[in-house]
Amino acid sequence: IDPNGFLEAAQLFWHLYHSQIPTATLQAVAISGRQAVPPKEFTCRRSRVQTILGIEISQHDVEEVFSKLGYPSNWVDGDTMAITVPPYRHDVTEEIDLIEDVAKLIGLESIRCKSHVSFFPSSLPDHPLYTCEHTFRRLLTSFGLQEFITCDLISPRLVALVENQPVASHAIIKVMNPVSAEQSILRPSLFPGLVDCLHRNIAHSEKSVAAFEIGSVHLRSEGKFTERLVAGILLSGKRAPHHFTDEESEFDFYDIKGLLEELEEKMGIGGLTIRPSSIGLFHDKRQAVVFLGGQQVGMLGEIHPRVRASLDIQQRIYFLELDIQDLFAQSTPLASMKPLAQYPCIERDWTVTVPESLSYQELLDTITRFRPVSVEAIQLISIFRHERIGAGKKNVSLRFIFRDPTRTLEQEEVDEAFVKLVHNVSQSIGVTV
Repeated sequence: IDPNGFLEAAQLFWHLYHSQIPTATLQAVAISGRQAVPPKEFTCRRSRVQTILGIEISQHDVEEVFSKLGYPSNWVDGDTMAITVPPYRHDVTEEIDLIEDVAKLIGLESIRCKSHVSFFPSSLPDHPLYTCEHTFRRLLTSFGLQEFITCDLISPRLVALVENQPVASHAIIKVMNPVSAEQSILRPSLFPGLVDCLHRNIAHSEKSVAAFEIGSVHLRSEGKFTERLVAGILLSGKRAPHHFTDEESEFDFYDIKGLLEELEEKMGIGGLTIRPSSIGLFHDKRQAVVFLGGQQVGMLGEIHPRVRASLDIQQRIYFLELDIQDLFAQSTPLASMKPLAQYPCIERDWTVTVPESLSYQELLDTITRFRPVSVEAIQLISIFRHERIGAGKKNVSLRFIFRDPTRTLEQEEVDEAFVKLVHNVSQSIGVTV
């Protein structure tokens, strides 16, 4: 827009207005602010144009370009041209911008590379957060997830899905001059954008979605604006396409939790724990928060039926969100391989009756405190509930893998270690062996 064209625009407005309402009269004109913006003066060297574009160009061709653009110009000497750029060309700020105009008007297709071009990558290391983001993206893709890319700006309808569950209202950032209501709020979570994509896929009969997105979320905290890099995973529908050799099965809570455990292992993040939560976005009994040490770094669960109903989605939805910036500092490179075990293992199973209130994570933490060095792995076999066990109780069956990397273990020493472990854990959690 020409900053000096305001008077002409006002006259045009009055002309149109008066043509519709001939009885109107113009009584006064008020002008405020800067009234005249001077044109910009630059010099453009023909030799520099030839160096940048890599082609021969004559004085006549340079003159013709700026003549077509309507720029007054004259030659200072045989190589340098003085050019007056009108005020409406706000994008022209230096000589290279004029060279770009020359390239566009002579035709980019006329520029041919005459010499071999070499590419020299930078030897500077990548930022650790970028490396972590790249690793996350590669891993999530290898898990069979499809990457979604959504806009940072969302609508009030979508932000209402996470407002106060779990994002506080005062943390939500509204855009002062939005292009439209559909893009008027900076997303505080990746869930609104991902679930909107799921809704559109279902509307087009693509009902099975396993997707992820890595992007920024925006929050207001204590009067300051923060931007965090997070990863979001959304699962809904069938685990795999229909096949006649297998029964169809749908995603469940343990699929999304399993992806979290895979990320933890592959990224070398130690110390992640999952704790019960009460987030309104999720189903009351199928949700959890993720902690690293004493800091919450994520959340996961099945989306509450009430939220699904507001989106007119009938099938179950599972969602996981992790703060990459909190995780990347704890990630460590893992060895690409380790030697296979040369000696056999010995397995021992244990079924223990525990209170319903005791979570598997709490039981596992207790076992870890008394875990012998020879226990290579602990596996959860089953969790069984029945009226014969008693109200408020459950049976948890575990399998302990004993192995020594340097020799074959004897049955007697495994039995001794196993009995001692069971005794210590039973006493600690207050149950009878």
